[in-house]
Amino acid sequence: MGLGAFLTRMRRTETSGGAQAATRGSIQSRHVAIGLICWTILLVAGGAAILERYWIHPLRAQLKGIQIAAYGNAQRINGLENVQATSPLLFRSGRDAIALTQIEQCVAKQVAGVKVRYGSIHDAYLACSAPLASFFDRNRLSFSDAERFAVFVTLLSSRLGTYGPSFSSDPEQIAKDDVLNCTQTMIFVARTIKRFYPEAAVREIGISNQAMGEHGFVEMSSGGRAMLLDGLVGLVADISLDEATAGKRPRPFLMLEFFPETNANLRAFSENFMRTLRLGGLSRADINYDQQVAEASLRG
Repeated sequence: MGLGAFLTRMRRTETSGGAQAATRGSIQSRHVAIGLICWTILLVAGGAAILERYWIHPLRAQLKGIQIAAYGNAQRINGLENVQATSPLLFRSGRDAIALTQIEQCVAKQVAGVKVRYGSIHDAYLACSAPLASFFDRNRLSFSDAERFAVFVTLLSSRLGTYGPSFSSDPEQIAKDDVLNCTQTMIFVARTIKRFYPEAAVREIGISNQAMGEHGFVEMSSGGRAMLLDGLVGLVADISLDEATAGKRPRPFLMLEFFPETNANLRAFSENFMRTLRLGGLSRADINYDQQVAEASLRG
């Protein structure tokens, strides 16, 4: 082999070796880059997992809890607003809860005696007048004696018996019955008020509409103020029937179901009735019975 040929071969070999070396370097660089990418992915994934477990997940749970609490609170507030009307009695203090418990306990103690002797109902009212007066006075509710008696009779009526079919029409017999419906509680409340406070104007009201079905309750007017009284569920609303059917809402001092209703159907009905009044959902067309109670209709 000549010198020229040898040098040419050497140059080719060096060129080929350089190319191979460059190729190996490129492959190694690629491997390093891939390795770095993999490690980066692992580190990011690991960091994300740690972040998810120790920070994001607890935060998400906390936010979910806040959201649920906020939703529940909104439901509660909206329910109160829609059902009971804006009133200082809506957000009861602990003292209010104690007073209402005392009223409920006192009313419950009077039921047996009234069942035995209907005429003792005014004495039963006097026995509960102190907790009633304390509750009303603390909330600055200026009720007359007749109005407080009407409230007491409404509450007592809701505890006389269980809900069901009944056909009695005399208050004394209704007091003895263990099963009552809204017609009987309407008669009992209206005629008992009129018997002991004849100066009060009392009306027996019957309604029928799509929202509530058929129902009977009482309007009592005394001293220039009218109230609606539902003896089936112990509901008192500071609004007249004319105002309610004209779309007015109860005045902002009282629309209250005094005692917690344990019967699920009656509780739902009570809330629906309050919501109907609160939103002005009662119309004159809903009334199918409206009778003024006269003294002559009362039995001795």
